[in-house]
Amino acid sequence: MAQKTLPEERQIIKLIEKSSLPDEQKNTWVSLLQDNGLTEGLAEEIRQAIAKQVIEEGSPEAISRTRMQMEFANLVRRWRFSSQSKHFSRH
Repeated sequence: MAQKTLPEERQIIKLIEKSSLPDEQKNTWVSLLQDNGLTEGLAEEIRQAIAKQVIEEGSPEAISRTRMQMEFANLVRRWRFSSQSKHFSRH
């Protein structure tokens, strides 16, 4: 069931699309995000995939990966906050 994509989810999609992860994996995640939205499990799977990228330390790719990890963590934190505040207002 497709749902409305939150702004944080749209930014995560953009972040995934510009990453150097395998295209098949990126396409799977993007379709999951668009169809079902972000879940804790999917967020953890993406985080682990970013962290496991084999890159030589000190290279520009390593700096890019670190920046991507920080940006992803911030987006997940914002997503959690907006999801929780959305559910809180319903009670």
